[in-house]
Amino acid sequence: MKYGKIWGATRPLLQTPFVEVHHIEISKDGQCSYHQHLHKWNMFYVIKGNLEIRVTKNKYALEDITYLTDGEYTTVSPTEKHYFKAVSDVEALEIYYPEPLSEDILRENVGRIVKDSYSLGKAKSSRGSLEEAYTKEMK
Repeated sequence: MKYGKIWGATRPLLQTPFVEVHHIEISKDGQCSYHQHLHKWNMFYVIKGNLEIRVTKNKYALEDITYLTDGEYTTVSPTEKHYFKAVSDVEALEIYYPEPLSEDILRENVGRIVKDSYSLGKAKSSRGSLEEAYTKEMK
């Protein structure tokens, strides 16, 4: 279904809980609202035309300006305020996706093969920590 916008039109192509893909057409000089997404990344892939993306960075006082043309793309992080403006008539894909789950792990140490977990557990009480016991055991 096609939805009219003041700056052009958008057509949702795919909408799932994990990704949304919209085909957008932006008229020359068309500009969207200045906004942010709280939990979603916002990616712009230009099929045809020239698109300007302005992003107010959260980590430092700066507005980044990215100019895209045919075959180029950029992403905007969640919570970063942004807007786009068409330098020419633009055909693009706008893709939304959540913060990746794959980067949510903070490791305290590395995995290993433990030859005798009983002796390592026993070593904790008599020789210090498991980490120290492991280091001694591997030498």
